[in-house]
Parts: sequence; C-alpha cells; structure tokens
Amino acid sequence: MVTLENITTEEIKDILDIAEKENIFVKGTDDANMSITDIVMHFGQGRDFHPFKVINNGTTVAFITSFPYKEKDTLSLGVMYTLKEYRGNGYGKEMINLFLNYAKSLGFKKIFTKTWNKNKSSNSLFKSLDFIETKRKPKDRIDGDDTVEYLKILS
Repeated sequence: MVTLENITTEEIKDILDIAEKENIFVKGTDDANMSITDIVMHFGQGRDFHPFKVINNGTTVAFITSFPYKEKDTLSLGVMYTLKEYRGNGYGKEMINLFLNYAKSLGFKKIFTKTWNKNKSSNSLFKSLDFIETKRKPKDRIDGDDTVEYLKILS
C-alpha cells in the first residue's frame, strides 16, 4: 500500500542529492544558478509548504512537495521525484492522487504545476489525471525547452 508521510528537511536533501546526480531536472532560466535543493528550500517555507515522502511497504520510493500559490484557493505542486529503481510502477500516479486528496482535504480548490515540454512522462501523467494545460512559455528552460503550465480543478 502506498502512503504519503511527512518528510524531514534532511530527508528532502538526501533525496534531492540523488536527483541532482541524475541531472534530470531542467531548470527554468529564472533559477538557472540554483541547485534543485536550493530551489526547494527557498520555496519550502511557510504554512503551505507540504513535503511528503511516498512509502510503499515501508520503503521510500518517491517524494512530492507543494508551495503556496498566488491565489489562496490554489496550491502549487512543486518538485516531485521517483527514485530511479521504482519508476514505471505507477507510483507517480498514486503519489499525485494521494496528494490531490490531501490538498482537497485542506480546502484547496485548484492545483497548479509546471514542467518542461521534453518531460514526456510528467506531461502524460498530468494529462491522464485531467490537468489542463493553461500556458506554454517558449524557450523558458536553460536547455531552450518550453515550460508547460497545468491547472487541475479539484472536485
């Protein structure tokens, strides 16, 4: 059974160190000089920062974060990461569904998120969960890729 559990700052940093070594995150041009860990720690402050580890049978397989968004009824789905050895097993979809239920229980009405165009797995996952593409920022990533923004209305 997959569950979300609170994650400590140290655990976040440990997982992000693994992610940094994989070099899979394509940062936006506005945060090109920051590490993924720095980005998460910078935005990960305050009441609406919700970091979780994703546990399957006692093992951490992924993590997911959220940040405050400019609209009070909206939560921004931030960095999420599935450890390499657990990818392709549906944990991403389960993780987001659990997170959506959690956000809804807190009274949020919408979820905002963004990714890069070449991140086919995330784009496919968001679309399969009825996220709506709301904006595309051409060549907004440090590798020249587009940023794709999504919104999910929680019912």
